[in-house]
Amino acid sequence: MKAYQEHIHIKPKYWAMNPKEAARDIWFWQLEPLGVRLMKQALDDISNGIIKKKPQDPEVSTFEPSTKAKDIYKPDLLMLEQYYENTNNQTQNENAD
Repeated sequence: MKAYQEHIHIKPKYWAMNPKEAARDIWFWQLEPLGVRLMKQALDDISNGIIKKKPQDPEVSTFEPSTKAKDIYKPDLLMLEQYYENTNNQTQNENAD
């Protein structure tokens, strides 16, 4: 079930950044404030007796494994790292020419 949801857009500038730096920046500047805003909205509603429930759309819902699970596989992070390395190598080759 979901009650409150918003989306963010990952800007192209993050594609060429070091994946760890990009993740930190996205978390700090976009995801953390979004989570705080949605949590405040939910708590305000609950304190006023408003309970919202809405099923997730199964075509776009995701499953996030427990962070306590050992060796969580996240292929999207590998893809970001690979993209960064390829972009970085191309830039170095262009500068060498």
